[in-house]
Amino acid sequence: MLIAVVICCAYIKVKPTSNQALYVRTIKILQMSKKSKLGRPPLPKGSSRGARLFCRLLASEVAEIEAAARTAKRSKSEWIREALLAAARRTPKSR
Repeated sequence: MLIAVVICCAYIKVKPTSNQALYVRTIKILQMSKKSKLGRPPLPKGSSRGARLFCRLLASEVAEIEAAARTAKRSKSEWIREALLAAARRTPKSR
């Protein structure tokens, strides 16, 4: 629960003919509900994918990848990630 303190200031004339003014300050304490944040809730630590890999492709290669991803009923990112990891895992490691 959030609490907001609002200070209201007002000048009130004591006598209509006088130039003197009485300064009045009141404090109002209001309860405010916490606003919910928009968007996806944060992922647990260590489960987000922060690294990126960039490469340039021809328009025909992009169309081929999009078609393969649609056939596999996956997003382009998922399909590319799976294809790259599968290729990396089946290639023998040499030093």
